[in-house]
Amino acid sequence: MKTPLLDVQNAAFSYGENITIFDDISFSLKKGDVFCVLGPNGIGKSTLIRCLARLLPLTSGRVLLDGHDISRMNRQALARKIGFIPQIHTPAFSYSVFDFVLMGRSPYVSLFSLPAEKDITIAEEALSTVGITALRDKIYTHISGGEQQLVLFARVLAQEPRLLLLDEPTSHLDLANQVHILELIDRLAAKGLTTLMTTHIPDHAFLLGQRAALMKDRKFLAAGKVSEVITEENMQKAYGIKVKMVSVEGTGQMVCVPLKSME
Repeated sequence: MKTPLLDVQNAAFSYGENITIFDDISFSLKKGDVFCVLGPNGIGKSTLIRCLARLLPLTSGRVLLDGHDISRMNRQALARKIGFIPQIHTPAFSYSVFDFVLMGRSPYVSLFSLPAEKDITIAEEALSTVGITALRDKIYTHISGGEQQLVLFARVLAQEPRLLLLDEPTSHLDLANQVHILELIDRLAAKGLTTLMTTHIPDHAFLLGQRAALMKDRKFLAAGKVSEVITEENMQKAYGIKVKMVSVEGTGQMVCVPLKSME
């Protein structure tokens, strides 16, 4: 059997001895997979993704990338394989958008070297791929939060990772740019880029149409095909509210509609 790109084995994370955030999480992803993780606020989605990026150490279990334990990989090697976009990013300096995206090439540039022509070309291509070439010379701190999110996406693409970890990547975007990012994830997946993303919007998982997991009580309540995970029963268990799954006429697209309580 071919080694999965990402293999998460019995992963757990706790703060101290008494605060368990998640426990016994296991799943694997192959090249080109898109995996959406959903669940209520505070359930541990962001903590899980930070552990996968090795920003937090697992309490137990392990994460294998191409068969290698990420806890034993050096930071440069890890940065060449994993790209991570957090929910919130606060820049420290007023870089131009292009310079900010070019920083995505840092895993490939030695400490006392300047970016090569190849690095500049890759950064330009990342801007073009995300569709924000027009922002190239603007100051990153002077553009909108939604535009900053798109620039972050371009910087991560400039890393040329094999795995994208996206923590609510559409949270600051308008509807058009939400669809733009989801379509971009689809196109990148078709080229072999694996993506794991957290989201609060079940419809996004349906739009991407691959795999999903629903977190509840520190574990995965369900994981597998989107249509088998995001069901009326599972959503009520996870969120404590009733929902209705509706097929959009003429498209075959499913949407999840929350229902008002009758109490």
